[in-house]
Amino acid sequence: MEKRKRSLLWTSFTDMGSGKAKCGLCGQVMSFLGGATSNLRRHLKFKHPGSQLSRQDIPPEINREELIDISALRNSQDSSSSVPPCPDVTPDQAPGVIPMVLRAATNQPRITNYINKPISQQRHKQLDHQLIKMIAKEYHPLSLVEDKEFKNFVYLLNPNYKLPSRKTVSSTLVPQLYLSTKEMVLNTLRSVHSVSITTDAWTSINNDSFLAVTVHFQVGCDLKSYLLDCFELTGKHTSENLAAEIIRIATEWEVVGKISVVVSDNAANIKAAIKKCHWRHIPCFAHTINLIVKAGVQEISALQIKVKQIVEFFKRRPDATAKLRALQKQSGVSELKLKQEVPTRWNSTYDMFQRMIALR
Repeated sequence: MEKRKRSLLWTSFTDMGSGKAKCGLCGQVMSFLGGATSNLRRHLKFKHPGSQLSRQDIPPEINREELIDISALRNSQDSSSSVPPCPDVTPDQAPGVIPMVLRAATNQPRITNYINKPISQQRHKQLDHQLIKMIAKEYHPLSLVEDKEFKNFVYLLNPNYKLPSRKTVSSTLVPQLYLSTKEMVLNTLRSVHSVSITTDAWTSINNDSFLAVTVHFQVGCDLKSYLLDCFELTGKHTSENLAAEIIRIATEWEVVGKISVVVSDNAANIKAAIKKCHWRHIPCFAHTINLIVKAGVQEISALQIKVKQIVEFFKRRPDATAKLRALQKQSGVSELKLKQEVPTRWNSTYDMFQRMIALR
């Protein structure tokens, strides 16, 4: 019984015997010594580049269910050694048409068994964990998992991974990540002998008050820092209330007896609070410099007020800003914007004066 030829090239050629084949498109007789089909393939590529090996060209006796997309086969060859490569079929056989290959044997596993293989529960947990880490560290909204295009992107990466719902993210995965991260930080803090903390209180633009506490310590030659807490202060900012909150945080993270120094700004209430906790206090160096500079610029306060008013005028008037930009362009100079000072940052006052001099 003659061995069935599996290459799709034979849908365009007729085996004449004695190592000869006749092209069904132009009638040319060609040789294929030793069963190699490279000569026939070159003939189709250069003599009939517009030809198509469509599915209708497949002989009717071949089961169409045995056809497999070659692109899926190639993608699986790197991860599955049980699927052999098929060198007889290449993309250049029929330009513009998806090449197809036949299954080598009826008992060989289908390639779809590997592509559609469900992911393990452990792998699913790893993907969920990485997703929540990305949301937390990159400040993405929890609604990201409901975004249509993000779902399509994840599906293309792995069709078998099912994204968690927004409710699962907020009620289960985020709390799990918080607890695991907290336990990791606690274990690290238990292993150190001395730490320092920094604390700062501020009021937001919405007039809400917040307090943050950060711990710093050294492990070998590496400096480690962790934000222990950042929460809204609902009570009065008295030294007693501030001291109670700082002690609460230090107790929760088991560092009460390990604090060697506390760094804060020079506000009287926070300095008194640290003193009540019986910890050594060091004022923030940058904040101290800022106070020195603010005291020094009092001698030019009248000039400072005038420059600040000019900057505020251009900030409020888009038409004035557009005219300033047009004048700079007309003069052939670099387009620069005026800078506004921030009272808590002394270098911003310097930047404001410097930019005003450049644009005067």
